[in-house]
Amino acid sequence: MNASNLNQTSSPSPMMGLSQQDLEKRTRLLSLVTAFACLVFAVGFCIAGFASNQLQPFMMAGLMVVCFITTYICRNDRIISSQYTRAMIISVLMHLTLLCYSLLFQAVSLITAACMLMFAFVISTTVMREEKANTTVVLGIIFASLASLLGVIKPISQVDIGVFRWFGLVGLIFAMVFFALLYLRNSITIYFRIRLILAALFIVIIPTSLFSIISNRVLKQIQQAETNATLSNSAQILADQVDAFIQGNRASLSSLALQPIFSEYLFLGKYKRADTQEEEKVAAAMAAFNASLDVKERAFFTSLALLDMNGQVTYTTNTFDIGWNEKETLYFSEPVQLGYSYASDVIFFPADNTPYIVFSAPIHDENSNIIGILRAKYKASILQNLAKEYSGTLSESTYPIMFDQDYLRLAQPYRPQLLYYSLIPLKAERLQQLIAEGRKPRELHSTNFNDIAVFLDHSKDEPYYTGQSESDRRDQMAAVKLASKPWYVVFVQDESVLLKQLQQQTDTAVSIATILAALVSLAALVLSRSISNPIGMLTRSAQEISSGNLNVQIKRSDLPEFNLLGQTFENMGRQIQHMITSLEDRVAERTQALERQNDALVLRARQFETVAEVARSVVSTNDLEELLHTVTVLVSERFGFYHVGIFLIDKVNGYAVLRAANSEGGQRMLARQHRLQVGQTGIVGFVTSAGEPRIATDVGQDAVFFNNPDLPLTRSEMALPLKVNELVIGALDVQSTQSDAFSEEDIQLFTILADQVAVAIYNNNLNADMAAALVEAQNVHKRYLQQEWNRESTSGAHTAYRFTSGQIVPQPSLDAPDVQSAVEFGEPVTVQENGAHVLTVPVKLRGETIAVIRVQDSSDDVESWHPEEVETVKEVADQVALALENARLFEQTARRAERERKVLEITSKIRQHNDPQAMLEVAVQELQSALKASRAQVVLQPRLSAAAIGGHGGSGSNGNGNGHHHDEPAGNA
Repeated sequence: MNASNLNQTSSPSPMMGLSQQDLEKRTRLLSLVTAFACLVFAVGFCIAGFASNQLQPFMMAGLMVVCFITTYICRNDRIISSQYTRAMIISVLMHLTLLCYSLLFQAVSLITAACMLMFAFVISTTVMREEKANTTVVLGIIFASLASLLGVIKPISQVDIGVFRWFGLVGLIFAMVFFALLYLRNSITIYFRIRLILAALFIVIIPTSLFSIISNRVLKQIQQAETNATLSNSAQILADQVDAFIQGNRASLSSLALQPIFSEYLFLGKYKRADTQEEEKVAAAMAAFNASLDVKERAFFTSLALLDMNGQVTYTTNTFDIGWNEKETLYFSEPVQLGYSYASDVIFFPADNTPYIVFSAPIHDENSNIIGILRAKYKASILQNLAKEYSGTLSESTYPIMFDQDYLRLAQPYRPQLLYYSLIPLKAERLQQLIAEGRKPRELHSTNFNDIAVFLDHSKDEPYYTGQSESDRRDQMAAVKLASKPWYVVFVQDESVLLKQLQQQTDTAVSIATILAALVSLAALVLSRSISNPIGMLTRSAQEISSGNLNVQIKRSDLPEFNLLGQTFENMGRQIQHMITSLEDRVAERTQALERQNDALVLRARQFETVAEVARSVVSTNDLEELLHTVTVLVSERFGFYHVGIFLIDKVNGYAVLRAANSEGGQRMLARQHRLQVGQTGIVGFVTSAGEPRIATDVGQDAVFFNNPDLPLTRSEMALPLKVNELVIGALDVQSTQSDAFSEEDIQLFTILADQVAVAIYNNNLNADMAAALVEAQNVHKRYLQQEWNRESTSGAHTAYRFTSGQIVPQPSLDAPDVQSAVEFGEPVTVQENGAHVLTVPVKLRGETIAVIRVQDSSDDVESWHPEEVETVKEVADQVALALENARLFEQTARRAERERKVLEITSKIRQHNDPQAMLEVAVQELQSALKASRAQVVLQPRLSAAAIGGHGGSGSNGNGNGHHHDEPAGNA
């Protein structure tokens, strides 16, 4: 045998010592064992399918039957002659079947992957030669990785029944036992490459599994801590908001109660308060309080009432409260006894069983004596509304619950039907106390969650709880107690959210481990080939020598690839390290840039929010001087400016006059009526002339020297025009003690505020003009009504009418005291006259009394006039007023029409003549006849010269002229 023949000889293998018959025996044995196992599992899946009534077990049973038939056929070499083909068919078919098992059932992917790897090693070490074993191992690794990933991805709905996981475990144990038996019988050959792959898998899988177990536990603790902290923070935020609502209302009501108008109003007599200036001031103060409320609070605000020391409602913003006596309530007695404001628990008013929260504050006189109570009432549903805003903020299953000190649910957005249910049944004596305090609803229902009640009692020491809750599931809870009330805010989250997160982390770890194991296995396979090939070459050379070929040259190899590989990995490590370092630097730079940008955006957002708040405060002010002063003070306080001034243009002289300022220097400038000429003096003059904003500073190329002795600390200044529809009405002047304090962004920001201020000033002026015009119109109309009805009353023969015995009898005017009082005060008056009850009601037309209705009742069984009877007479009086006014207007219109008719008749008779003398005679006769005058004449004025006109300054009736007249016995007209 020559060298060329030796080179063409196939490489030896450990299995080359086995005959083909031995391989066939092993293949038949593998086929029979696999067929038997498939038959057993098919029967097991059928039984499990009938027990669980699921389709997936029957699908697996069908696949197992197919495997049984195919593997049983593969035992016969006469149907498929190639032993390798039969082994590959069995391998692929079993892998596909196990892959379907991992796809159909939940939590079996890892067991399935282990079964695939075990089956691949059994086939590769029993019935495969070395050159074919690599394919089987690679196939097993690929299918095992797919099975693991399918268990994580779950592309279809999977059956989650624990018994099916035992099938995979039993299959794995069966494969391991079969492999052990073959190993004991020396029926397997573990090649060098497979050993490397096994070692690599054990090195990767065991540490990865331990790391996954440890990391899952650590992550669970971290997730639990984060969840608890998040729930606690959310509960604290809601608790702070409720505390802010309670404490804010107490403070606002206390501040409002300090106003002297309430004590002045209470000092008035019960019947002297109506239509007084004090009542108007009380109404204005209450309206201002209502306007100051937040929009969300205003929706639940029901009334603001003033109570005297008898608990009687003397004035209220809700007419429903009129007539109520609230002396027996805690919100009345507590501030009276303690002397400071009070916030009630949720109380249920017996009239409509509606829950309210009531705030009250005492009203003191000049001697600090309590003379009344100021009370504000909110619907308790505001707590439910606040809780709804926080529902689902962390996840879809998170929601807050609010309990009072007796475990009554004050807010329950998740199951609103449980609102105002008690957490546990209350004792009888406690129920009686709740009834006495008005805190019990009409029908009090309760649940039975003693564990949660115990948790609330000990929430100060242990604020977290996990267990069964009212949502019929296990929930995580965090409780926070309010600072203003002994109430609890509990934030609830479904525990499955945490479990789902942990499952996702587990799936991620499994995916990483699977991919890592597959990559390592393939790398080990490649590495084993690179190591085993030189060994194979040496083995073949040694076999050739042992065969007698002494001329063979043994190729020696120092394996330089290992050095190159080491250098490559070293270079790769340095490159990766360099890449990581540079990436961290870039990430840090980007993070810092984003933080700077975010800080700038947050600052700008706060500035815009401040501008909006200032604008709202400005718009709500009606008085111009107060408006201007408010703008300067708010802008200075909110933005920390040294000086803020507002100039308004004097349209007469063309000066920008300082109208408001916040600084001491600005006040001195106001005192001397500081003004700047438009277009000529300072940046204010420039801004009011050009209508464009401008910045001045003491640094840079456009440096300006500030030498105002009233404002010596100014280092930069910004002026913005106050414009309305492109009309400049003034300027907003802002000065700072810092150099270069203003930028273009500040111009854009404060231009918004300047526009709002300009519109507010313009609207204020319009409102003032409209108010003046309205007052003038009302006065004119009032004088007109007084004049017309005075004329009517003096022109009529009778000014009073009496209805008695079914007849209307005219009579002179009645100067009774009750009539004079009704006319003077415009209110109904009841008196007794000669044993009869007399009711006098003014007849008012647009606020003016034009008549009175005097009703007399001589019945003995009636003590006084009932309020409903008084209201009836008042309504009749209103209708009488309208009827009288309509009658007067009708008569006035009729007289005007008659006068116009007579004028037309006289005019038509005059036009029948062409002679002026005749026209004058007709005019005099007709006027005398129409007016029933005793005498009528026409006096013609003589024509005067210009000199005469200038000398006398006019014309007189004593000149020479001709006149026509008709004399009558008496009188002139």
